[in-house]
Amino acid sequence: MRELAAGAAHFLALISSGHHLVNDVHACGDSRYGQAGPFPSASQGSPRQGAPHYTSPRLNHLAFFDGLHPSQVSCGAFSSCVVTRDGAAYVFGSNKEGQLGLGADEPGGAEPALVELQGEGEDEEVEQVACGAAHSVLLTRSGQVWVTGASASISPAALSVTRSQGRPTPSRACAQPNAISTALSADHDGQLGLGDLAPRRTWVRNRAVEDAAVAKCSSGAKRIKRVVCSRASTYFECE
Repeated sequence: MRELAAGAAHFLALISSGHHLVNDVHACGDSRYGQAGPFPSASQGSPRQGAPHYTSPRLNHLAFFDGLHPSQVSCGAFSSCVVTRDGAAYVFGSNKEGQLGLGADEPGGAEPALVELQGEGEDEEVEQVACGAAHSVLLTRSGQVWVTGASASISPAALSVTRSQGRPTPSRACAQPNAISTALSADHDGQLGLGDLAPRRTWVRNRAVEDAAVAKCSSGAKRIKRVVCSRASTYFECE
């Protein structure tokens, strides 16, 4: 197994097979929004007789990615993303909060959709993806950062606690990420780092984070090299 990613109740696994170490994508768990791919398979112990089954306890091979050379997998709570060796990214699962970046009228589902960045990102190749509970972050090979999804805490209580700490806006720290050793952080209630709490339904480039990588990281930093998302926060590590 090359890589394993976990969502709220589903898993994606990148497994090498064959003499040439070709990576296959496998999934299991809850797929009610399509986040574990195109099944359901019947599961045991349904709470209601006749209720639909959307859970598989075994690994299911996602044949869609055969021949695409998948190189990385990431899971949100109810969403998934697969990056290929050639720099393409595919998303599937729930798009309720815009975490797939497909637009407001697209619900998502089990069929993987190719991420298409617009404008300055049109010819960019994706290097890495990171998924939070309801937001997603892409890092391109040239160092561009693209974000989509929720930008406010899922928990109203967490939002009120952050506001009570005396910040003019909960997201001010995100608009100007703080240097932490060689990392930048954008904390919950503004996890897209765009300086506000508005969700984004399509992919948006975050230039503030890109600029902060040069200005605030260790001397000589040129770009962000890795992105990590928790449930409602985002961390950027510099070169």
